[in-house]
Amino acid sequence: MRSSVWLLIAVIRKTALHAVCRMRASIGLLIVLALSGCCHDTVITKPTPITVETIRLQAVHDALTNPHPVAEGPLSLCPWVASDRKRELEACNAYKAAIRSQHGGEQ
Repeated sequence: MRSSVWLLIAVIRKTALHAVCRMRASIGLLIVLALSGCCHDTVITKPTPITVETIRLQAVHDALTNPHPVAEGPLSLCPWVASDRKRELEACNAYKAAIRSQHGGEQ
């Protein structure tokens, strides 16, 4: 009776060991098959740099964008209208200079 128990244990152990070996072999085969599909004959090219220009806008103060009044009047008041227009033109040029200085331009 004892020898038949030992024989049964040996058969079970051999069968279990054989099943584990088959499982390892099948897992290994699956890994090899999966990895063999990943290797394609692709040509790797050197990347080329791309230059991208960016424009950054700076906010302009609202006081610099107010419209200037235009002096008007009859022909009899021509010297005064001309002096008013000159004063407004000088003010407009001063506003433009302020805008240029705010944006880092030349004055």
